[in-house]
Amino acid sequence: MSAAWLFPVITCVVASASGGVVSSAVMSYSPHLAKSIVIVSYVVWGIGVPFALFIICHYLHHSVLHGTPPVTALTSAFLPLGPCGQGSFGIMALGKAVRELAYNHGIGFGIVPDGVADAVLRREIILRMADAVYTGSLVTGLILWGLAFCWYILATTVLLDHWWNTNRDYFGKESFSIGFTALIFPIGVWTTATTTLAIELDSLAFKILGTILSVQVILNWIYVMFFTIYKVCDGTIYIAPELDIFPERNPPLRWPWPASATAKTYRKEDIELSPNLTEERRVGLGNSHREND
Repeated sequence: MSAAWLFPVITCVVASASGGVVSSAVMSYSPHLAKSIVIVSYVVWGIGVPFALFIICHYLHHSVLHGTPPVTALTSAFLPLGPCGQGSFGIMALGKAVRELAYNHGIGFGIVPDGVADAVLRREIILRMADAVYTGSLVTGLILWGLAFCWYILATTVLLDHWWNTNRDYFGKESFSIGFTALIFPIGVWTTATTTLAIELDSLAFKILGTILSVQVILNWIYVMFFTIYKVCDGTIYIAPELDIFPERNPPLRWPWPASATAKTYRKEDIELSPNLTEERRVGLGNSHREND
């Protein structure tokens, strides 16, 4: 189990946050379309964020029992920041869209009682409902931001502990891999949530923290870009230790291909006798084969 399980789920979180941005953009042209986008985005948010929290809970349980991720995937500890930070930004963007629709276009998200005939009273009810949705979204975003802050501290501590006590060259070219891209997106979306909270709460503390995080994201991006280009040119950007179980690190084909295909197919016996396979993994592989048989 790894934090990479979050990748399929976070697409829903990103889509819902994008819905909040898109609804604000199309609101001036088609308020009713913007309302539909907001409703769908809330549904998609409800799919992505709860599932992400389930996976994060399981990931925390796995980390407590089995320790931190392997060195090659150590930066994946930042991945839980993604759904938390993006979910925080998304729910606040949707809340702002609901309030803007109510105040600027008179479109509400609740059913006004039929007995209310006065237009002024009906508008007042719509505005109160919008304020309630906006306030709830802001509080929810603040809670998710706090969870992301917790993971930021934990992940940063894990990375710095490994760098200080185990490998002082961890941030050098030898240790760099494609997994270091986890230093960009998760922290970046958490930064957008931080700046949004700074604006909505008019908080000096969040403004300062948002500025610091923005600078960190820029520096992380420059660092990752530089070493990615270097490792791509060097041909060592990808690390796939799971291929060690196969002879010549060449996995078998799933479907039959013409004889001219470059990849080879192997029997179970060939894989078990692979020189790249450690004794522990060879025993585990044999047990799994016996269970399947």
